[in-house]
Amino acid sequence: MIWSFQSMKGQISGVRSDLSVTLVDKCTNIIILHEIEWTIYNIPIESNQNIKPIFGPKTFELKGNLTSHPHANSSFATTEGGFAYAYIVDSSITNFPIIHLFGVKKYSLYVTFWEPETTEFGPHFLLYQCDANYLAINECAAQIDGLGYYCRLNYEFIKPREFTISFLQSGAVLKYDTNYAKQLDLGPSWEYPLPYGGKITETYTDISRYQFTLSDQFGKQKDSFNSSNLSSFFSTSWIILPNNTFLAATLGKNNITIYSKNLPYFLKNDTGYENPLIEITYPPRNTIIPLGRRKITITYSNEISLSNNNNNNIYIYQINETIPILRQSISGKNCRVSSDKKTIIVETVLESTFNQRDKDYFIVVNNSFVKDAKYKEAIKGIRRNIWQFKTEAGESIHAATLTGLLRLNTNGTSNFTESRNSSGFFETIEDQLALTIPVERDRIEIINHKTDKSGSAGHEILQLKISSIKIYIFIYN
Repeated sequence: MIWSFQSMKGQISGVRSDLSVTLVDKCTNIIILHEIEWTIYNIPIESNQNIKPIFGPKTFELKGNLTSHPHANSSFATTEGGFAYAYIVDSSITNFPIIHLFGVKKYSLYVTFWEPETTEFGPHFLLYQCDANYLAINECAAQIDGLGYYCRLNYEFIKPREFTISFLQSGAVLKYDTNYAKQLDLGPSWEYPLPYGGKITETYTDISRYQFTLSDQFGKQKDSFNSSNLSSFFSTSWIILPNNTFLAATLGKNNITIYSKNLPYFLKNDTGYENPLIEITYPPRNTIIPLGRRKITITYSNEISLSNNNNNNIYIYQINETIPILRQSISGKNCRVSSDKKTIIVETVLESTFNQRDKDYFIVVNNSFVKDAKYKEAIKGIRRNIWQFKTEAGESIHAATLTGLLRLNTNGTSNFTESRNSSGFFETIEDQLALTIPVERDRIEIINHKTDKSGSAGHEILQLKISSIKIYIFIYN
């Protein structure tokens, strides 16, 4: 039996984009499973690259014997970019050799976390215990509208019941919500969390008919739609896109039919940043800012503190045509917290960052850039293309032509040598520089080159000319 969790590049959850983790059953009999082997693999960027283990295998022992229920475990992403493993053990196997009357057993729910750049999973925290006929995990994930994580579970003792446990990475349980679940004879069903809160439940009774039910974050049914718009179960596949769109594709005899449906948002207190803990930013979203702006701020609803990890950065991008260009990276070490402990203040934005008139920008904030001041729990950041704004329009002031030197590194020099000084090599460099600086493509040109013989490697040096470069005058009152 294998449990696998794979990270996805660009996901709001914050899993490291180059890693996946696999958990493997080391025992031959699942009923007495008590040890997990885990390995971290790279995720190839190119299709021709191979998946390779980069750490492991390692093992950890469970706090008992894993229950035989098929939903006895769950692997999920953490806000800080690591992984977590929740599991249910049947304590009655160890503590009570004789099966309890009416099939009632003692179950325990544990969770353990693996943090980035560590070599072991952390302590195993006990989250819940009960006597029941069965206990199963529906899902575990990071909280969409708050701090920490949650697990939704089903158990039956006299009546079936669904409940949710909210907890922190420290193992502290914050909240326990429960309600009685109705006995519905609708056949097999699966539940999936939605990007903006709530869940979608897929249920089918035969191979030709199935339906989807939408519920809010409290489990109350809000909407449903059936397979009348789709084909049979086995010829249709579907996904939930990050923008909360249901997208299904049905394979016909000679064509593929696409069906889409915009799903409702269940996060009522979100201010547009896909993060309910953020109240407002400066610049605000979808506004116009003056050139040379040196300060940005982020205000949270909770008191916060700066993280001290190596990945607490803010990134400012400019969209050059359709390509995002990184203009500045700002470490949390160069930021400060306001006196009320709710606002991050960044006063180290370079004058040259917002220096292009009538251009689109967006800012990315890493997950765990800040932590909740009270619980020390990581807070989700802001993903790409959410915190967007534009610089003011107007006429530019032009300066005289500029010339400069560009020294190639070892790989660049090697590529230059292999190109045999071809014009195609220079054109590629010019294209890349025009995007990176950024500057209009027709204004940049490589006019000469020579070999730097001061070092043993002999790196190549290119002479650039940028015609009529634009400059701006900033006036501060």
